[in-house]
Amino acid sequence: MIAAAAAGALVGLGAFLVVRGLVPARPPLSAVLARVGAGSEPVAPVVSSSRWAARVGPAAVRVLERLNLPVGHLGPDLAILGRSVEDHLAARVAGAALGIAGAAGLGLLAASAGLAPAPAALGWVTVAAAGVGFVVPDALARRRAAVRRAGFRQALAFYFDLVVVVLAGGAGVTSALAQAAEAGDGWAFRQLRAALAAGRVRREPPWAVLGRLGVELGVGELDELASAVALAEREGASVRQSLAAKAASIRDTHLAAAQAQASAATVRMAAPLVLLGLSFCAFILYGAVSSAFFR
Repeated sequence: MIAAAAAGALVGLGAFLVVRGLVPARPPLSAVLARVGAGSEPVAPVVSSSRWAARVGPAAVRVLERLNLPVGHLGPDLAILGRSVEDHLAARVAGAALGIAGAAGLGLLAASAGLAPAPAALGWVTVAAAGVGFVVPDALARRRAAVRRAGFRQALAFYFDLVVVVLAGGAGVTSALAQAAEAGDGWAFRQLRAALAAGRVRREPPWAVLGRLGVELGVGELDELASAVALAEREGASVRQSLAAKAASIRDTHLAAAQAQASAATVRMAAPLVLLGLSFCAFILYGAVSSAFFR
């Protein structure tokens, strides 16, 4: 009975998502007015959705919103990966579907081998597999976002140094930010150039755009840069020393993290050697112990 109810609920949920994905509803007027009233579009570029994700993702967003479940809790992580919330939710739905398919496949294999599982056990395994498949994309997104955010911070240290060099050459703050962003070819520098270009189009000050980019990507160093540059523009304070100190701080933090990772890897490498040594000692002592206690 429980297995039948769980299977029926899953089938009904899948049919509901398919119908809502094929017939997307118009966004409510309140959401449109909220976006217009915000006055600022996201700075970080987002990769265009596939056709399937564009259909399934909004339907999943609406379902989670109606159930009062969190939707945008991975906002900075998804922004730094260049993915939209709809794409991520479509990936979560696909993971749940793969979990259900995997559980059903295992049930068919067990039945073909003559080991027919109990319906209740199969139902609970299916529900657990769907839940795991629905949550796994979150863990993968957090891990990838942490790696990309660490790389962004490392590139940001070089950007700070370049800004200091341009400022030392007599350039203004605005031109120094733009010229330093043109010096690199990596992903982080492309993000900075795109943000500054969007700010010029919207006639926004560059420090405001960089600060908003830091909030969207979850990189606090960019927000600190925006605050320092805004202070220099308003009160004529010197920003060169603070940027140089911040670049050195980012390098020290990155070096400490690298050393911690190396130490953890060393510990992980030592564990198999210790296990091998204990196994060898047990093999050597087995003869003496067996002859002493099991004559």
